[in-house]
Amino acid sequence: MKPIKIITLLLTLSACGLVSAQNATDLRINEVMVFNDSNVVDDYGNHVGWIEIYNTSYNTVNIGGLFLTDDAQNPIKSMIAKNHPQASIPPRSHFIMYATGDNSTGLRHLTFKLECGKTLYLFDGNGRTLLDSVKLPASMKADISYGRETDGADKWVLNEIATPAISNNHTSAAAEIDEFKKLDPFGVGMAAIAMTIVLSSLATLYFCFKLVGKIATRKKKHPFTAKNAQTGEAATDEVNAAIALALFLHSKQEHDEEYTVLTMRKVSRNYSPWSSKIYGMRKRPGGLTSY
Repeated sequence: MKPIKIITLLLTLSACGLVSAQNATDLRINEVMVFNDSNVVDDYGNHVGWIEIYNTSYNTVNIGGLFLTDDAQNPIKSMIAKNHPQASIPPRSHFIMYATGDNSTGLRHLTFKLECGKTLYLFDGNGRTLLDSVKLPASMKADISYGRETDGADKWVLNEIATPAISNNHTSAAAEIDEFKKLDPFGVGMAAIAMTIVLSSLATLYFCFKLVGKIATRKKKHPFTAKNAQTGEAATDEVNAAIALALFLHSKQEHDEEYTVLTMRKVSRNYSPWSSKIYGMRKRPGGLTSY
């Protein structure tokens, strides 16, 4: 092989490796929930701890073949499935992994369970390059997550409102919730707004369907005015009434079909049977005939 081809091949492989490495380094552990009692469920409907991975780049990153672990001495403890069609994170998007302790249940399931006080590590596919890590608090309550204040930020906070697979804008969300609690501490306003929206929607649908029904069943009126064929003058009310009655009777009454072809047959006798005298005689009792 010529030296130029060898150099070109090496540069191409190096570029591919560099792009892959850059894609992997754009991933961050974004949010973690250790105790999940009533939060999101996994593919089998179970409440288990979860880890959210965030793609900070503006291109799609395939995470197949990367490793997640809670033991720095065992970086390849749990590998994300390679060559899986769903093992990709779109730009600026999130990916949830479930710490079920059983890797045989699917792409998103890890071989270990989450524990407070431990450190989570995200390793590249070579099992040596550390992409990101986070140390979990020593104690965490159920349904409380530990995540970055905003997606990909350096500051980590405990959140009463977990945001799995959505943006970690905890500061503004918490402020809005607190403000709403002050304005409506008992939830009466929320209930009234919800009922108003539902009833308004139902009323709107009712009138829409009613209007559509009237339009669909409306009959078009065709005005009819009789006119004299010779003079072109409009007929009188009596003539119109007679024509309307005739048309009504014609459409409602039943008529037998009549043939319009008349046939004339020649009489075989020279005399007309209608004038024959024999048809005017009658038979008397006893077989005697009177003349």
